Amino acid sequence: MANGVSGETGSMRGRIAGAIALYTAGGLFWAFLPFFVALQIGQGGLSAASAGLLGTGYLAGFTLSSMAAIWWTRAFDIRAVIGLALLVVIAGFSILGILGGFALSLACCLLIGCAMAALWVVAYRMIAQSSKADRNFAAAIGISYPALALITFLASHVVVPHAGLAGVLLTIAALVAILGLGGFRVPAKLDISVASGVGAEGGRFSAGLLALASLLVVGFAFACIWSFGARLGADAGFDDRIVGAILSSNLLLTGIGSLGATAMGKRFGRLPPILASLILMGFCMAGLVAHASLTVFALSICGLGLAMGVAMPFQLAAIAADDRNGRLVSLIAAVQGGGTALAPPLAGWVLETHGAGAIALIGLISILIGLVCSILSHLVSIRRTRGLQRRAE
Repeated sequence: MANGVSGETGSMRGRIAGAIALYTAGGLFWAFLPFFVALQIGQGGLSAASAGLLGTGYLAGFTLSSMAAIWWTRAFDIRAVIGLALLVVIAGFSILGILGGFALSLACCLLIGCAMAALWVVAYRMIAQSSKADRNFAAAIGISYPALALITFLASHVVVPHAGLAGVLLTIAALVAILGLGGFRVPAKLDISVASGVGAEGGRFSAGLLALASLLVVGFAFACIWSFGARLGADAGFDDRIVGAILSSNLLLTGIGSLGATAMGKRFGRLPPILASLILMGFCMAGLVAHASLTVFALSICGLGLAMGVAMPFQLAAIAADDRNGRLVSLIAAVQGGGTALAPPLAGWVLETHGAGAIALIGLISILIGLVCSILSHLVSIRRTRGLQRRAE
């Protein structure tokens, strides 16, 4: 993190550190969601369909809350929002762990999703306001994703065997409470203008929308594989335990990719790392379609995580650079939540009607669309900058 925030003032460094803590806290339930659904079936007594609806409830709450962020980030004291979100998360996980029941659990998951989205929105806005948003976005992902991978591993392999579903949910609640304390380093009100350094390039709204579109379709493609990666491996005839180990490396490799993006900084600009990452993701999707061998499968899954980790910070910084008033950055979490929520049902339908290989094909097409959106965003940005320069002359 030092590399990412070294150019900031002491006050801003504290805010960025708090934002990274919020970002990690906001991702805890998402990272643990597959295990949560499985535990609700095995220990909670729910059917597979009902347990799946709990995950959908969480994602719905996450998306709705982040879509409304354009309004609530302006209307309310941000520290009060963080405090309320933490109370909702702690209460929600406690009820889930102690009381249970489908209707009550669904309501809790919906509210937890709303609260977790609030933490992510505030984190994104704070990082976007920094003078080195590229590096700070990369640092946030590079620190939080490996932390989430470690926490998820310990929760599923250590806490669950000893304390069960209730124990792991209360543990997650405690972790969110501790990490959430970092949120009180952020100011009570967010600046209307997003970026103090990155966003000063001209506020090219259309370029930012294209960057948001790229983030949406690329995140959707990644979520398709994340949701049904195990099925892709099973259909190819690979051992379930090996496939599980390969899939579990995704979060870690995404973090490693973002740490690489931190080291790159602006050395190559934003577009080349995005294009290289998306091209790699395209080859990885093609490798999954081919069903060539276990080695190709492993390299494809690992390559997806690594490429996503490199691309995402630059995509986020490109959105921040073209945002005049914070609206686009406030929608980042909504775009990510929406893409993640859309992927499982659509990929599930594709799986049932056309087979597992078609999921990777849908992912490949989505990556190509994201590639085009990123190039168009860059071209619009350059055209706008040149127009401003001509007018200044």
